[in-house]
Amino acid sequence: KILSDVDDTFISSGGRYPAGVDGRYAHRTLYPGVSRFFLELDSGFHNGNWSEIPGRTGGAGVTESKGAGNMVFLSARPHVWRGISENASLKKFNRLWRKGHLHVMPALLPGDLHSGNAFMTQGNLAPMTSKKFSNFQQYAALYPECTYCFVGDNGQGDFLAGVRMVREFGHKMDAVF
Repeated sequence: KILSDVDDTFISSGGRYPAGVDGRYAHRTLYPGVSRFFLELDSGFHNGNWSEIPGRTGGAGVTESKGAGNMVFLSARPHVWRGISENASLKKFNRLWRKGHLHVMPALLPGDLHSGNAFMTQGNLAPMTSKKFSNFQQYAALYPECTYCFVGDNGQGDFLAGVRMVREFGHKMDAVF
């Protein structure tokens, strides 16, 4: 299963705080090649071997692969009243999926208000790192038969969460980017 951060990993924040710091691309721009990268990660590693899985071409040149569908976003955005934040993200993912910029409709594991507040008010990334790792740990417990790949950036605790994933789940981690 592929788990990925959202802002400044999949979609550019445009340098808008608190989402991220990357101002190289306009706000909400998909990073070049990231859709194809996720497709290749999801469909290329099958039954323990990198292989070609037949698929069909979707919009924007992304191939929708049969047998793929293991995409999950780990977000720092907090779960708030009635899932307002998650619903906004899922609507965005649905639009991207329908336009062919995602090969599957991904799941979403949100952050929380505690970790978001610690980051916003104190610049403390430790709670955000812990929340992302905790979300991963709970998700991995649901799918003990699977291995995982994590894609993150160098902000909002992704690097340290990836290190912790390898340290505590090394035998289950295929890769960390």
